[in-house]
Order: sequence, then C-alpha cells, then structure tokens
Amino acid sequence: MKNQIKRCLTAILVLALAAAVAIPALAAPTVIETYKAQPVIDGKKDEVYENTPTYPINNFTANSTGDTTGALNILWEGNTLYFYIESYDTTPWTGEITEPHLCDCIELFLDLNNQRGDNFNYEDFSYVQLRVNNAGLITGNNTGDQWVLQPEVTDNVKCAIGFLNGKDLSGGYTVEVSFDVSNFTSLSEGKEIAFDIQLADIQGDNTVRAVQVFLGNTETALLDTQWNTPVNCGAAIVLKGPVPEPPAPETEPPATEPAATAGDAAAPVQSPQTSDFAVYMAVLALVASLGLMYFKKHKRYQA
Repeated sequence: MKNQIKRCLTAILVLALAAAVAIPALAAPTVIETYKAQPVIDGKKDEVYENTPTYPINNFTANSTGDTTGALNILWEGNTLYFYIESYDTTPWTGEITEPHLCDCIELFLDLNNQRGDNFNYEDFSYVQLRVNNAGLITGNNTGDQWVLQPEVTDNVKCAIGFLNGKDLSGGYTVEVSFDVSNFTSLSEGKEIAFDIQLADIQGDNTVRAVQVFLGNTETALLDTQWNTPVNCGAAIVLKGPVPEPPAPETEPPATEPAATAGDAAAPVQSPQTSDFAVYMAVLALVASLGLMYFKKHKRYQA
C-alpha cells in the first residue's frame, strides 16, 4: 500500500511539473500611452511629441539581415491616430517597386477594436494593415487580401516623408502618418488598440528583412506574423488625455547620487517571466502539499 501511495504522489508531481513546463510564457502586450494632441503632418517631429514616450524600433526578426533601426511616437485627436516614425536606414532603396512590400517602408498593424483574433479574415473587420514607403506611396486594407488597395483605408490616410539629414534619403528618413479610423471605430480616452509596427529594409537580392518594435506574443521569439495574426501584436495603444506639460525648470540642481562602481551590487532586473514562474512554483507547491497530506493520511490509517 505504501508503494502505491508513493507511486501516486510521484505521478502527481511529475504531471504538475510537465504542465508547468508546457504552459507557454506569454508576454503581456507593451502598453503605449498615447496622448491627445494634433500635430502637423509634414514629416518633421513637432514639439508636441517631445513630451510623449518614444519607442525604439530595434528588434530584428529571425534570420533578418536588415541594417536599420528606428523610433516611434504616437498621438491621437478626435477619431484620428497620428504616427511619427524615424528610420535610420542609410542605404535607401530607390529602384523600381514591383510589389508594394518590396521596398523600404513602414508597416502598421492595427486591431482597432482590440479583438486579437488568431487569423486575419473578412470577419475581423477592425483589423487594418497600412503601409507607407519612403516615396510616400500608401497601400493598405482590412480584408485579408494581400495589400489590395481599399478606399476605406487609404482614402483616410495622409502622410509626409522627411529627411533626417534635411536633404535626401542617404541619412535616413521619417514617415508621418494620420489615419482617420471613423469607418471602423471611434476613439475615446481609455480605449485600447492592439498594435505592432515593422520597418522593412529591402536588400540587393530584392528581399525584405524586417525589424520591429514589439516582441509578438511570446518572450522567446520575434514573430513576423502580425500582418495576418492579430493575437501576435506585441503592443496595446491606450488612449490617454492631453499631452502632459513639460516639467518646470529647477531653480537648484538636484543632489546627485554617488556614481556606481563595478563592485556595487546591481539592482535586480525583473524578468518578464518572473511572474509566470512564481505562479508555476505556487502550483507545484500546492500539488506537493496535497500529495503529502494524502500520503500521511493513508499512512496513519495503516498504522
């Protein structure tokens, strides 16, 4: 009888451990606090963006050979979203564009009602793909067809291209976009929108290698699947109130902390998986406790 109880307890622990390992470590979407203001669409970074968060675009997709990075800011006003993107691509593509995606461009993926479905089809009406290349050509759709031009999307988009060196594409470029989403949804403070973005950097062999802002829906793989899988969008735009006022200048310089040295203990960094791991360990501890109680109970009855 004792051997049976031990085998039972061992089986419970093994199954619990297997379940914990099998559960994927899902990453919560990055929250993009998007403040309310209306910039001028001219390809230049308006001052209003300076008091909003800037998100680096520097996560390369698997096997990417892209050689650019970038940065992103977002605003909203009324039913319009505003995007300001910088691409630090210093080897711009200026050749013939044979297909819309075979060029240097930015691609926006917006699940406007935050449904986060596992595929992109006609039923997911609020999911929009939008592309603007470095020549200002706009393509986009929400049907699931490969970049069919849809007036519902493209007629409500305005864009402007700028040059980071002030004269041409050789120093990198900017893309500023406004998108009136009235055909799909309405915007209000507190609304959430599933979101992701990619920079496309075309190569000499006429292929594109992407770099993206956000990490998709797992912590271990950069997924190039947002274009057809809304659930893999790695961010959530959260609409906030007016842009915060810049902090007032200080009259006296703040006291400075002593500079850290190499021997100082580094502050612990919270891993995205830490909370999931704690849950798994708690489950294992609970299962082990129940098994131990079961074992002691049967042992007492046999005494």
